[in-house]
Order: sequence, then C-alpha cells, then structure tokens
Amino acid sequence: MRWAKRPDSLPACLPCAQGDAMSYIVGYTIGNDVSARDLQFKSNKGQWLLGKTGDGYAPIGPAIVTSEEVPTPIHLDIKCSINGVERQSSNTSQLVRVIRLLPLS
Repeated sequence: MRWAKRPDSLPACLPCAQGDAMSYIVGYTIGNDVSARDLQFKSNKGQWLLGKTGDGYAPIGPAIVTSEEVPTPIHLDIKCSINGVERQSSNTSQLVRVIRLLPLS
C-alpha cells in the first residue's frame, strides 16, 4: 500500500516486516471481479481489459468489517448467489496469495 499523502495519524507501512504486515490491516470488505466474457472474446483476440471496464463491473462492499471482528481472515466462507441460486462457493484459505505476503506496491 502506498499513499502520496497521508495523515500523520496513519502508520507508514512501506516496507514493513512480514511478521508485522497483519497489524497494518484496518479491515476487510468483499469485491466481485466481474468479466463480460462476450466482450472479452468478441474483439481484440481475447484482450481481457475490455471485458472488465463496464460500469459496475467491480462492485465492492457495502461495508468494511474491522480486523478485530475477523481475527482469522484465512478461514472465511465466500459464496455468490444469483437469484437465490448458489453459483460459487469457496473459502479464503484457497486464496492464491497469503494475505500477509501480498506485495506493498
């Protein structure tokens, strides 16, 4: 995480030691990385950006849960339902990157 300007009350976190990384997390929210596959594959030989740039294609929130409320963020269920039908189900333990190891840039 890098800020050009920040209030003096915020701790600097670049770089931070791996063991301290979790102490810089204020909270968590949810986001959905939406893709319009028809647009993505229709033109530009599968160039992915076109399929991800529509209005509302990266909804997040609507809330932030503080890190005190989620002491173990690596064991949370994640589900997506559309019209009452579950379409995706996973767990944060399946994340590609471990939260404390994410790059700060």
